[in-house]
Amino acid sequence: AIEQVLKLAKRYLRQGAAVPLTDDNIRGFITDSNQMAAKGLRILAMATGTSFDDLTYVGMVGIIDPERPKVEQAISQLKTGGVIVKMITGDAEKTAKAIASRLKIYSSDDLSLSGEDLDHMNAAELRDAVLH
Repeated sequence: AIEQVLKLAKRYLRQGAAVPLTDDNIRGFITDSNQMAAKGLRILAMATGTSFDDLTYVGMVGIIDPERPKVEQAISQLKTGGVIVKMITGDAEKTAKAIASRLKIYSSDDLSLSGEDLDHMNAAELRDAVLH
């Protein structure tokens, strides 16, 4: 995630020059990343350097990974048949919500759990979250 890359960076590239990275810059980059993720883009943050303790953040790209053909139709058929559709993904939470919304399997009042949430659940809690 972009946050991990920014934690390692001391500078960022601005108009071709490496300049000190401030907390305000970091907040701005994260805001930009969140806006891109909310559109369903997968975010790839990039940095350069000779070691992990001396990186320069160079930017991010948003990658579109379109849904497979007929997936929306398949989900609709499953729902019509009484199946409760759940999505488990390695995508960032905002990206996952945007994709699931497009596929009509998520609305703002539905439960959404991050990977960190799942990591802190025991088996019974995970089973309950997935089944309900």
